[in-house]
Order: sequence, then structure tokens, then C-alpha cells
Amino acid sequence: MYVRFVNNRKDKEKTRYNPVCDEIWNRRSYNNDQIDKSCLQRKIVSEVHDQLVGSLDTGVTVEALAKKYGISPISLNKYFSIMYGDTVHKYLQSYRMDHAAKLLSDTDKSIADIALDIGYENQGKFATLFKRIYGMSPLEYRRCKK
Repeated sequence: MYVRFVNNRKDKEKTRYNPVCDEIWNRRSYNNDQIDKSCLQRKIVSEVHDQLVGSLDTGVTVEALAKKYGISPISLNKYFSIMYGDTVHKYLQSYRMDHAAKLLSDTDKSIADIALDIGYENQGKFATLFKRIYGMSPLEYRRCKK
């Protein structure tokens, strides 16, 4: 069953605590008469976000996440971008590169290890994306920051 998201700008701004939402979420009850849908949307997107940033090294797809929560991938991307400013893929890519930049400047780990830590098995793809975002290779970035 798919949860239909409410497309209402007022719901986006409404972030107050709702104990009924937590109770419904914990029971995973999606009865349309009982649920504040915007609350459920925020819960799902927050849980997806926590799952993504908690395991950078795993290759989670938008389709798998959407299926897990019973929503369409398009809806997940749409409401993720409302809350976090980007689609799931773009946000994760940006988050990984920020984390890699922090690791490059704060640790002495090899670039290959850092690439693996943030979910890139291919060091070349990691370096290419890093250079596109930061304008320099990971090694150049490390030398500048140390």
C-alpha cells in the first residue's frame, strides 16, 4: 500500500511535536482517518536520512528505500528534497564528499580507504567526483589542508 503525501506548503512549515504521530508511526498504522499525513511524511524522510548518513558505505537505492516504507520513489525524492534541499542521490553524494573532505584533512588514512569508507569501491570514480566538486584531486586537497 502506498502512502499518499500531502502537498501543502503549510504542512512543510509545521514542525511541532505530535504525540499521536509517534503513536501511529510506532504501530505503522496508515489509516487515512487517523493520521496526520504530513507528520508521517516527515517521519519517513527523517528515518531515510538517518539510515543514509548512518551507513555511507552501503549502496542503498531510492527504490529499495521507497519500497521499505511503502511509498513511490518519486514521492520519496520529492519530499526528501522539500526537507533537505536535494534529491536522495544528490544529497547523499554531497554528504559523502563533505565527509571525505573532513577525513582527508583530519586523518592520515589512504585515499583508497577513505573512498571505501564513504561507499566508493572505485577510487578513480571517487577522485573524479571529488575533483568536480572541490576543483582539486583528493591528494591536492589533503596537501592544501595540512
